[in-house]
Amino acid sequence: MWIYILAIGLALLAGYLIWLQVSRPKTGAQAASKAPEKKMVELPAKREQNEVIIYELTEEDIPAIIEKEPDLVILVFAPWCGYCKKMAPEFVKAAGLKPKCTWARLNAEEFPEAAKKLGADSFPTTFHFKNGKMEKALPGAMTADKLVNQVVQ
Repeated sequence: MWIYILAIGLALLAGYLIWLQVSRPKTGAQAASKAPEKKMVELPAKREQNEVIIYELTEEDIPAIIEKEPDLVILVFAPWCGYCKKMAPEFVKAAGLKPKCTWARLNAEEFPEAAKKLGADSFPTTFHFKNGKMEKALPGAMTADKLVNQVVQ
């Protein structure tokens, strides 16, 4: 009997140690080696008629893309979020349904300050900008049709 209790205790301890390793913020040399490479988004001068492009944004990209693009939709997501995972293919479908609009995503786990500045309180949250001004903030997952209808209105 005591062997089972010892085995369960060791399993719990191992799980806790793994959780600590994964969830603990990186510091010092660890953080420097794992820092994401930051590239500014380069928007093409001209797109093909039905070409679907979804930009992956960084914190530095957001002000420039909001200023430059007349009709912009940004999805703020977290990779661990189940609703975000369900919405990802719907976001791609929506981009295909409304290709004249610029579509972009922001990973809130990589860029939490940028997500906070946009006003994302929950995940997923979709923001629609028109001519540099926020038109709508749409919290929660939704289908492609519903997303396009919200953007068109």
